[in-house]
Amino acid sequence: MTDTTSDENEQIETTDAADEALDANMTRRGFAVAVGMTAATAAGAGTVSAQSSQTINFDSEYAHNPTAVGTVTVEEHNPEFPDFGYIADDDSEAELETASLASNDDETTPHNPVRIRADRVHFSDRRAFPRDLTTTDGDGNEEDGSALDAEFWTTDSSSTAGTLTLEDASDDRLRIATSGQGSGDTAVSTFSDFTIGDGEQRSMLQLILNVDTLDSSAVVDVEVTDASANSVVATIDSSADSASDATIATAQGQGVLYQQQLGELTGGQDLDTLEEISVTIAEGNADLTFHALNLESSSAWDFGTREYLNSDDEVATRSVTEQVGYFGITSLDTLYDSGRLSDATLHQVEYPDAEIGATGVSLELTQPDRYEYEHRLQAVYNFDLDSAYDLSITLDRWIDEVAHPSGRYLNMEIATSLDDTVAVDETDDVEWTSRRSTYTDGSIGDEVELSTTISSSGVFSLSEDVLLRSDEADELVVSSGAAMGPTGRQGGGWFSKLLSIPGAIAGSIAGLGLIRMLRGGA
Repeated sequence: MTDTTSDENEQIETTDAADEALDANMTRRGFAVAVGMTAATAAGAGTVSAQSSQTINFDSEYAHNPTAVGTVTVEEHNPEFPDFGYIADDDSEAELETASLASNDDETTPHNPVRIRADRVHFSDRRAFPRDLTTTDGDGNEEDGSALDAEFWTTDSSSTAGTLTLEDASDDRLRIATSGQGSGDTAVSTFSDFTIGDGEQRSMLQLILNVDTLDSSAVVDVEVTDASANSVVATIDSSADSASDATIATAQGQGVLYQQQLGELTGGQDLDTLEEISVTIAEGNADLTFHALNLESSSAWDFGTREYLNSDDEVATRSVTEQVGYFGITSLDTLYDSGRLSDATLHQVEYPDAEIGATGVSLELTQPDRYEYEHRLQAVYNFDLDSAYDLSITLDRWIDEVAHPSGRYLNMEIATSLDDTVAVDETDDVEWTSRRSTYTDGSIGDEVELSTTISSSGVFSLSEDVLLRSDEADELVVSSGAAMGPTGRQGGGWFSKLLSIPGAIAGSIAGLGLIRMLRGGA
């Protein structure tokens, strides 16, 4: 922090006014006023930075709340985690504590600040079909089987000149792929270890898959057949109608989520006793990886609540039941609260435009001699963000807002790519870049852009040097135990803040002779 005035420490002295405010007949209000004066005095007495228990009340309208904005990606997220919870490198549960979801600045547009992808949501129900299927593990022990296990499928390559591959894939998935196929070629994979004899029309074909390869000429049919050879078909075809209930996908894509009641597909009303599901790849090549497959439910998997614009251009919400690729939802709780996904583990969860506040503040509040204001606040807002294998932070910009009239700003400076955090009494050792004019040229509440080249791999800091009135300092500088985190500018009254700073008050009572006075001393 470049000091634009004297380097001399401007220590606040105990004044007669403070003593006079505390006469023996003081009222409750008078005592509160005296406490406010005392707290302000303690806050400004000498250097109160790293040695002080005081910090910034970010809930105050006078607070600067510098914020780094960017995309946070968490590799693995579980139901018991908070937003921005992740697994640290020592396998403990951790949280990016000063991060919050992207703010909603326009209530007339949909706001979906969390992004997920269906194939990266692992939940027990995705492998539960059919529920009575069993197999044995490598040690001969019985365990649950699944339609996603290749051992239960049969293949027919008699009508193709190409090659059909059906195999187990990583993470308990199933891969079905062809190569070398051309016009007239057909390869079929079939699963028939189940029987559904009730509610066939209500049953849903539920799929989560990746279409890793799809030739322009290829057609993939997923067909469900009953005991009388009646069937319904859902298709992956680049020429298909994407709006049709029978279309799974029309192009390559990751995280294809498809759910459709069988009775609503052509021929679905004729189904009776389901016994077979097949995947046919014809006329070209396709490479499919199935992450989930189910026929035994009449209700859809609910992947959370999403805001959208309805036909009246009003913001409304709906459950996500069909989607391709990454999609936004209002919160992760809306997914975890769905019964069938309550045990889900989410991978590569994205928080776009996440807002990250300072991870630490070092400050000094003094009483300057040369200014007409009672207090001078010098503070350093440090950003030393978490680092872990399961946590990725890509920052786009660093912003703040003007909090004071232009004449209050002695200086505002930034430093980036630092090796360590900066204490307020260490600012002379740092090379700062001034941003004072960006604050003084604006009006209170205007956004200030501090930098667009910050990185989470290094520490970056904002140095503040401003002048305050006593009431502003009383509200803005509080004990660390009473401070609100960097969550906005919804300021409260200074008195409510003062009531919650017993440490600062106790530390200054002796210096002002208050204990003696309260005991009845002269």
